[in-house]
Amino acid sequence: MVQMVEKDFGYYFDICAHDTCRVHDLMRELAILKATQTRFLSTKPLTDARRLTICETAGKEEAAIGDQPIFENLRTILAFGTESKNPKSICNRSPRVRVLHASCCEIDNVHDFCRKHPHLRYLDVQFITIHGNVIKDISCLYHLQTLSISSVYGKAANISQLRNLRHLILKDTDIRLDGLCGAKNLQTLDGIRAGDWIESSLSKLTNLRTLKIDECKESHGKALAESLVRLKCLVTLHLDAGENIGLPSLCTLSSLVNLRGLQLEGPYLEISLFGPVPKSHEELPRHLSTLILSGVCDPKHYPIEMLGKLTCLRSLHISETSYYPRDDYEVWHMKHGDFPHLQILKLTCMKRLREWIIEDGALQQLHYLRISGCDELKMLPDGLRLISTLRKLSFMIRTGTPLEGRVEKETGDDWDKIKHVPLIDVEYQPQEISSW
Repeated sequence: MVQMVEKDFGYYFDICAHDTCRVHDLMRELAILKATQTRFLSTKPLTDARRLTICETAGKEEAAIGDQPIFENLRTILAFGTESKNPKSICNRSPRVRVLHASCCEIDNVHDFCRKHPHLRYLDVQFITIHGNVIKDISCLYHLQTLSISSVYGKAANISQLRNLRHLILKDTDIRLDGLCGAKNLQTLDGIRAGDWIESSLSKLTNLRTLKIDECKESHGKALAESLVRLKCLVTLHLDAGENIGLPSLCTLSSLVNLRGLQLEGPYLEISLFGPVPKSHEELPRHLSTLILSGVCDPKHYPIEMLGKLTCLRSLHISETSYYPRDDYEVWHMKHGDFPHLQILKLTCMKRLREWIIEDGALQQLHYLRISGCDELKMLPDGLRLISTLRKLSFMIRTGTPLEGRVEKETGDDWDKIKHVPLIDVEYQPQEISSW
């Protein structure tokens, strides 16, 4: 009934996103009819609506929405791809609204806004403030469960009064959060900057399922590692290093039995993982489905032969983020049975990788492979011809490197290895050293 038109392999924590879908016109009409009958969807009259969705509108449609009186029954407002003032205007006329999702909507008078909407459970907007304390104003929203805010700069904020808060998402926000130790119901903490709260509060947030910490510093390393092992409910972990320092090793995180998605990232400089070097795959987080190592410079902490034994792994992205040549070369040997369920593999700027061997029976469910800036790789592995599940190959090859010309259709030396793949993208870039 629902047909997939395009797939998008670019997502990190989604194995494969359905970028575009379609339905038959009769199915569409039936869906609209049923939604109208159950009062889930209607166009007029808007005054009786309980849920309102606003897309990119202009002209008469926008004017029609703006002319409506107070929406007494409105509970949900969803605005997508619009920077108009409609979401804010409608919200101000909807005293009982509980869900407001309008990322482009800007709120200037936070105190007045929160006073008028005490029933909010879900809030995703932009706040415009420099000298005020946004969280202090929001603290009167006792029922709030999800808070996603952006463009907030100002004083320290205490969230201890938001007793029901489950999900806190900070985007482009520079504030210090206090009272985290009292937010024991938090399940999502996304976009928070590293600070002293790691030592005082992180280990007490035992219900966390999603955690993203930016700008991790060396001074927080030990406390961070000791606190993470206590978060047994953690499913997704993203640590972003702000400087050339170490992050916890994969061994340190092996006790997190529910961990499915892990991203350790150094934005520009290479980082190292501190802690014990894994001796076998049993010392790694065994249930990982997505692993992203960006800027990690010590391959001893992520030996490819051990990662291949992680039977739950679906997506793997390894990046050195370095444009400088190396002399400590690697040879990857993927044996029969390695990476049994891996679907997405991305290799970026792997300056050590010179030779790659894939045996028959390895990577047998691989759908998408991207090789970008692996300047020392001499040739594609012969084993690629044995992987019948491959749907897309993507290459970014620098001129003057060994892979140049080897993947050209019909004429390339490696063409026979990949000619069975339906979609192949090849991009060439000049050989140069990045300024950063």
